[in-house]
Amino acid sequence: QQGSAINLDLHASLTDTGGDAETLSLKISGLPDNAVLNHGTHDAVAKMWILSEADLKGLTLDIKNPNFHGDLHFSVTATASASGESESTTQNVSLHVNAPPAIASAITDSVAEAASNQHNIDLLQGATDTEGHVLSVDGLSYKVGNNIASSALPTGVSLAADGHTLVVDATDNAFNHLAQGDSQTITVTYNIKDPDGGSTVQTATLTVTGTNDAPIIGVATGSVTDQTATTTSGKICLLYTSDAADDLL
Repeated sequence: QQGSAINLDLHASLTDTGGDAETLSLKISGLPDNAVLNHGTHDAVAKMWILSEADLKGLTLDIKNPNFHGDLHFSVTATASASGESESTTQNVSLHVNAPPAIASAITDSVAEAASNQHNIDLLQGATDTEGHVLSVDGLSYKVGNNIASSALPTGVSLAADGHTLVVDATDNAFNHLAQGDSQTITVTYNIKDPDGGSTVQTATLTVTGTNDAPIIGVATGSVTDQTATTTSGKICLLYTSDAADDLL
């Protein structure tokens, strides 16, 4: 991936023909001028890297250009030497350096409690890919307020079938406790990925703000029987009124 060391999985070995002991050396040429291998010796004049067979284990390439992406071409020449004689073979190698998805900024959004039962947040908004890949999200983690983050969806929140749209039901009872002036944050941390393995961490923060819900008047029904055995029925209106956020009215 762009901006990180590249593992070079190169293999070369000698074939024992029963003759004198042979040694194996390798030369890598065609790398960018500033590129650095973690093993071997660089020949600045010949513009190549010289390695032994042991240097191939754990070999990595650092292009030293965090903005480079695209195809990289170089050649590897393996030389077997014995008794003053040598024989070489060359293999061309091509690598694709993938540019990870780019994001404009962290996502922020807000919705008033009880305002909508389907407030949508596109977790891919502001995300782009220089190579035109279709992007996706995974590894979603949700944190409500100061609670511990969890992979479980919070109550009142769901993920649409497209896999990247967060749907918030602000009318859910989970937000009913919010009085006017109060708020609750839901922070989502996740990875934006492309098909070539590129990945970028993104966060989306939703703030649900409390509202002053309309008062609800409690009404009770009943009947009264007097001493003459005459029954009267009707409604008794309670003097206590309240709103859904338990404000005293």
